[in-house]
Amino acid sequence: MDLWYENSKLAHVRVAGMNGSSGIGFFRLMVHLEFIFTSGGDEATLFPLTGRLAVGNRDVGHLFSPAAELTKATPRDYPDTKVLYIDLDRSRIEALEAIRNGGALSLDVHVAGQVISKQHGLCSLRDASDSYQLNQSGWIDILRQMGYGETMLIEVPVTDGIGKTTEYLAAAQKAIGLGHYREAVGACRDVLEALSMGVGDSDERDSDFTALFANTRNKANGITCSMSRRGQCYDNAAMESWFSTFKFELGEKFDSYTEVKEKSFDYIEVFYNQRRLHSSIGYLSPAECERRHRKQLARAEAA
Repeated sequence: MDLWYENSKLAHVRVAGMNGSSGIGFFRLMVHLEFIFTSGGDEATLFPLTGRLAVGNRDVGHLFSPAAELTKATPRDYPDTKVLYIDLDRSRIEALEAIRNGGALSLDVHVAGQVISKQHGLCSLRDASDSYQLNQSGWIDILRQMGYGETMLIEVPVTDGIGKTTEYLAAAQKAIGLGHYREAVGACRDVLEALSMGVGDSDERDSDFTALFANTRNKANGITCSMSRRGQCYDNAAMESWFSTFKFELGEKFDSYTEVKEKSFDYIEVFYNQRRLHSSIGYLSPAECERRHRKQLARAEAA
């Protein structure tokens, strides 16, 4: 973009890059501008610039200059650099994430300001704009620099045939940023299902995995293997949670098979079922919860 005042061209300007900076209660986006001044004989002086940031027709906010210094518009062999910044709150970052929708982000930088020259005196610069394209990794790096850690920072390669995966992933990112974790779980499940459909996956193609359980599913062994449905993360969640508790509280390393049997029995039958309190059942032990439930059923039948 070119900066003009009256009929004189002051400089050619381009957006050289962007980066993030963290603050207390806000997230700062820094816009780096590269100037090549062309005005010399008029002895022009540039005042601190202002501007605004936009995405297409949607305004993001005003840009400000961090330093109130004047700049002589003198042609030189190297470009001059200026920095503008905008402080973004969480809602504006979420709005940008909604626009990005798992893809790239094109930001429009509009620059304005004033210049004082020997010939024309104090003049306003004509509005000028330049676009800057941020790919996924570039935008995620900026979010990290801002300290926006609550967002799930995942890059998704733009590939044909993955259906609505990026849309579902964007929904999961937004839900996590808002603290709506149950919605995020559902969106993540949708991501997996969309990916499976996009690559043409099917239950029949899981034979390499299910073959590992061929012997355990044999009725002669007296074992029935339970396999969760594809994309249904809740199917096995209860057992995964229990095994996590078991390994954390009892441990994972034992000296012998006999020790494993003895300690496992003691943990499950003596401690876990009889004495360990569970918040999900009103801080009761499983055995006590079951006893109370049976009493309620008995009273209901007697009535």
